[in-house]
Amino acid sequence: MKELNIEKLKFIKKLALEYRLSTKNICKLLGLEPTEENQQYIYNLFMTNDEILRYEEKKEFIYLNYETTGEEKQSDKISYTTAQLAVLKMQKALLTGDKDLVKQINDKMKKIDKEFADLRRRPKWIDVTPEEILTISKYRVKHALSKNEINRLIGIGDGTLTKYERLIESEFWKTKIKKLNEYNFSLCHVSVNERKKKRI
Repeated sequence: MKELNIEKLKFIKKLALEYRLSTKNICKLLGLEPTEENQQYIYNLFMTNDEILRYEEKKEFIYLNYETTGEEKQSDKISYTTAQLAVLKMQKALLTGDKDLVKQINDKMKKIDKEFADLRRRPKWIDVTPEEILTISKYRVKHALSKNEINRLIGIGDGTLTKYERLIESEFWKTKIKKLNEYNFSLCHVSVNERKKKRI
């Protein structure tokens, strides 16, 4: 296994969380054959190295791995192509010393978080635009948040969020939201069953 540059790994991590990359696609971006062994190596490396993943990002990476397992080819291709373009742009920016381009690429990887932070200042959740609900849903997916957690952050109820998420037109994000809802539903039932066991 070739030695991997820690700064590159941190950059790829940001791309993975923003653009929803599978371990297979992370391997490809790092120039590794996406074998099961290499994918497991990358997963373990990300999960055990605190320089790459901060504590709160580990939950997000665990979910990302779940989300992209058995991913449809089209979603897989969209994620990889978007991330590959960012890598090529970054390589060019570093080679030419273009600090403005480096900043532009880094800012783009924070886009979902920035847009959501702006939305949190919204006074009332009425007449929500399709763009706003898509931002909320992208933020949910990126940070593996349940509807209850979003409710605590911005005060939009489960029913309202569900109603608006049904209106999202992007097949890519509809699939991502469905997977997240299934994941949170499974977690909820595991938690309930564990509590029941303790009572017995």
